[in-house]
Amino acid sequence: MRTASLALLLLAAGCATVGSVSSRPLGDGTGRSFTASLPDTRAALRIAFDSTGMGTKDSAQVNDSTLMIVGTQGLSAWSYGEVVRVVLVGRQDTADVRVITAKRLATTVFATGDWSTKLFKYMSAALAD
Repeated sequence: MRTASLALLLLAAGCATVGSVSSRPLGDGTGRSFTASLPDTRAALRIAFDSTGMGTKDSAQVNDSTLMIVGTQGLSAWSYGEVVRVVLVGRQDTADVRVITAKRLATTVFATGDWSTKLFKYMSAALAD
């Protein structure tokens, strides 16, 4: 019984949750700047989330120029899922975007691992329209 409890504790220690990813420093993650207003960038992020099948779990207005949105990529045959946090910081006519991806289960080998490339691609396309 003691071995099973220890194994469960070690397994849980490697799990990402919406809360654990949300609490990371806002400057963490892969970044990119877009020449667009904060509202336009947020709309493009919504399109990117929809395009990847990502569900929104949490959204917070950190301050007047900063938004944080946390989404999840669900279970698949190869992955237990991932938690993705996106921070949008608006500055005049530009928005800086930072993306962090964390596996829900640390031992998942086949998870995407970094959603920034796909999200940035869909956001670029949405902002170009």
